[in-house]
Amino acid sequence: MKKKAAIWLLLAAVALMGAGQVQTGLLRMRTAHQPAVLEPADDMPPVIAFTTVALGGFRGFFADMLWMRAARLQREGRYFEIVQLADWITKLEPRFPAVWTYHAWNMAYNISILFDAPKERWRWVENGIQLLRNDALRYNPSSAQLYRELGWLFQHKIGSDDDSAHLYYKQRWAEKMESALSRPNELEALKLDPETMQMLDKTYGAFDWRLPQAHAVYWAWHSRSCARSGFDKAAASRMINQSILDACRAGRLVRDDSTGSFTLRPNLNLLPYAEKLFEQAANEGPDGETYREAKQQFIRSLLADEKQKE
Repeated sequence: MKKKAAIWLLLAAVALMGAGQVQTGLLRMRTAHQPAVLEPADDMPPVIAFTTVALGGFRGFFADMLWMRAARLQREGRYFEIVQLADWITKLEPRFPAVWTYHAWNMAYNISILFDAPKERWRWVENGIQLLRNDALRYNPSSAQLYRELGWLFQHKIGSDDDSAHLYYKQRWAEKMESALSRPNELEALKLDPETMQMLDKTYGAFDWRLPQAHAVYWAWHSRSCARSGFDKAAASRMINQSILDACRAGRLVRDDSTGSFTLRPNLNLLPYAEKLFEQAANEGPDGETYREAKQQFIRSLLADEKQKE
């Protein structure tokens, strides 16, 4: 028995040595072809840095196993369990943008709607925003996809009226921004650059930065700035243009200090750029007159809405 045990120990040692050589080769190959994926960032938390170095080329194997488990949980609607799995996957593959977008979407959309109370819904929507803004972009600062997904949460989840709690989301975000706009350290915590905000105001018209449309434009602009493909550039431009049109319709917040309530009104500061969008579509499209008529209807609607709410 002792002889057999010694043989098994020897074989195990040989296997470990072989695995180490294979791992070294994998690391060398990945360094040659994808250095940004392999090398941990200097500011990575210890657990992520350790996982990245210790598992090396085998991280993908474990991540794939967790992905398959997450897919099954998704089909079964077990969204809370996916949160923990997605957190593990991001630690295994922190430079894989699709993991972060999946994780954020699950929290902001799948989990948030499981609650009836707007306060609880907002907590999960904000978790999704923070995950992309504070963590995902920390490890993937040049990912057009992540910037676009962050913009989408502002444009659609907060900015549209698809969610019955959308007014609560808008109010909470407006309160956060009212505080941040008067405190530079809070603006920095939200990863907002004042110079970029001023540039966007000069380019498109003065935004009301308390409202989500402005932030959809902000993050879409970043997405377009680092886009490498025609698709990413086009998708970011569409988000910018649509968000500006949305802000024209309801991009100015008017608060009633006596009640704390607010109403949304047209932001006519953005109208000149919106008119340019219609003219550009008219000049490039096969039926220019249709776009010009749409522009006139758009302007009439804005002015009528503004007059009605005065």
